[in-house]
Amino acid sequence: MAAGTSIWQRIGFRRSFGVAEAGWGRTLVVAGVSFVYFLPVLFIIFTAIKPQALALSVPPTLSPTSLFGLIPEQFVFTPTLENFGSVFSRIMTVGGQPEATGFDRVPASGELQLDPQAAYLHFTSNNTIFGTQWATAPEPPKGVPLVCDMSSDAFSRPLDIARYGVIYAGAQKNLGPAGVTLVVMRKELLERVPAGLPSVLDYKLMAENRSLYNTPPCFAIYVTGLVLAWLREQGGLAAAGERNAAKASLVYEAIDGSDGFYRGHAEASSRSLMNVTWRLPTEELERRFVQEAAAAHLVELKGHRSVGGIRASLYNAMSLAGVQALADFMWAFADAERTPA
Repeated sequence: MAAGTSIWQRIGFRRSFGVAEAGWGRTLVVAGVSFVYFLPVLFIIFTAIKPQALALSVPPTLSPTSLFGLIPEQFVFTPTLENFGSVFSRIMTVGGQPEATGFDRVPASGELQLDPQAAYLHFTSNNTIFGTQWATAPEPPKGVPLVCDMSSDAFSRPLDIARYGVIYAGAQKNLGPAGVTLVVMRKELLERVPAGLPSVLDYKLMAENRSLYNTPPCFAIYVTGLVLAWLREQGGLAAAGERNAAKASLVYEAIDGSDGFYRGHAEASSRSLMNVTWRLPTEELERRFVQEAAAAHLVELKGHRSVGGIRASLYNAMSLAGVQALADFMWAFADAERTPA
């Protein structure tokens, strides 16, 4: 659907959210598409390639999360089984990923080694597992489109949309129910979509059919509209950013004020406002923390299975009162554990 007839305009999104008018004027919104529509070619043909052949095609320096950079490939070239392996050779990790310290920060601008001939620069704005977030988007070389996966922090803070070539996001964190995908794409990039793509990967086809090429998830889109209307009533993205910063500060203050009892994972400059991650002195204390928190009606605090620890997700729907209750529990738990019996 063209920007002039998008779902966002129908609910009064353009002006009330403070999004740059010039940016929207050069973009096209594809909304209400099932999650699968923005999956990379990787997902479609995993079952068609022998695992050993696939492994040989992936450079050893390419991390699994870097494969998310494949998602926008459908506006760069026409993928086939024959050229699939070459896709991996064209993906570069451009920043100094601090793997040795557990990915506890985002790369500094001086660490980025950017190719001025790149097809696009892709980054994920928020890392839900490690609790890191880009405070500001990286600056691509002149003429290189900036592509962002905003699935876990979309509409959580003000957004200068004019900086981006493509934004895509699953709705399930901040926008609405799972099953809805938001794609915002510049029209000039849409024109680069090659012929011959499978319809499920063809952004241009989806746009031409106003996101109705396949039956859309109508109820999920409707609920997403209600969420956006609620965000507008709450003051838009500026107010959402202030609320989310206030919520996160309550938890980070409890971590920083615990004299080392709680150890935040992310460096201060890379801390996420959406996902706060921390550890306790022992795994046994972490298990007790989760159990006692659940008894106090504070649930889903166990860290991601790949890293452990504790994680508090503070998405838009989480209230300030709920986060205050968590912070109060954190202070009380730490005091109790440090007080001699």
